[in-house]
Amino acid sequence: DVYTSLYDIQVPFGDELLGDYRGIRDRASQEVGKVVRAQRRYVRSAQGKLVNDRKFSYASLAAVYLGQEQCDGEGDDDAAACIERRIRWDVNDPAVMEVSYKSGTNLRLQTTRRSQEIEEGSAFSTSEYYQETFEKAISSTQDYDLRQQPSTEVRAAQKFTKYKFRTEEAAARTGGPVIVGTQVVSYFVNAMDNEKVWGDAAAKSLRTLGKPVLQLSSKLAFERPPQ
Repeated sequence: DVYTSLYDIQVPFGDELLGDYRGIRDRASQEVGKVVRAQRRYVRSAQGKLVNDRKFSYASLAAVYLGQEQCDGEGDDDAAACIERRIRWDVNDPAVMEVSYKSGTNLRLQTTRRSQEIEEGSAFSTSEYYQETFEKAISSTQDYDLRQQPSTEVRAAQKFTKYKFRTEEAAARTGGPVIVGTQVVSYFVNAMDNEKVWGDAAAKSLRTLGKPVLQLSSKLAFERPPQ
């Protein structure tokens, strides 16, 4: 079980350069201080590597926000299972995950770079750069036109997570979790979409290259579910 609590939102360059990230900021502002519980699972690849089961973990977290709206209404009562069936992911190629939402929107999430650093004592950190590509289908209520194309939105982001471990005995003495952590998700201006998304602010975005325009910071706690 993973407990996540968003505690800080930063907009380093102000609202002017948020572009389409305004929606993320506005939704996140309603979640500050709330504790969200989801599950994360790890599995081994054919090479014996232990990797995050992104299909299971993503579905568990998404179910918290989407509920049963991704179910087909055929007696399904497990929201996470409904979402998991809409995900394509290969444990032997874990960098790419695709989700087909019931609304017709498709998400492709691709990790482009990942690193890990072991620190002194019982702590380590991971950094993951990734790209989210949303392709939204044309509404069925629109007049059919061969010139129409599905709209595409691309997000560039980094997820930096720092974990700290302690022994089961130490956790039992204080009643806290064995693993705690902090996570910062940073969103960057997508240079390819500057003109479309940021308009006249695109030229000013040169000063944001390599720097986040939105940062969300959360506290994490990991606990094993009852056996």
